[in-house]
Amino acid sequence: MLAALAARASLRRFRAARPVLLTRRALRRPPLPLPPVRQMRAELARLLSSPAPLGTQPESPEYALRRILERGLACHRARSAAELTPRGVTELWLLVTLLRATPERAGGLARCFRLPDMVLDLHDRLRRIAVQHAEATAHTPLSTGG
Repeated sequence: MLAALAARASLRRFRAARPVLLTRRALRRPPLPLPPVRQMRAELARLLSSPAPLGTQPESPEYALRRILERGLACHRARSAAELTPRGVTELWLLVTLLRATPERAGGLARCFRLPDMVLDLHDRLRRIAVQHAEATAHTPLSTGG
């Protein structure tokens, strides 16, 4: 009975220690030099405050990134960047880095994630949103006066 309880407790610790987005190897040895946790946390907080589109304006890439980060926060059971553990900050920071990267760089960074196809799909969606937003704002008149 004691052995079963010990095995169960060990399994819980193993699952709790598992990274949400990254592979364990990538979390131990990030694929690129990381800024200090405080700086990464501040950038995540800034991105999480991106405003929603007004009226019929198309979604901006910054707001789309905010929505992705909000889902990442939920996975880490946090309500803000301030509540993230250092590991959570690292995971979301690398996700943002991948989402902002060129397609070639994103492909290399995707190998660090547990679900590389999913993050590459997010990368492609974000790029499409950026193109649509740029096209829509290019057709918007700059002045309202005549």
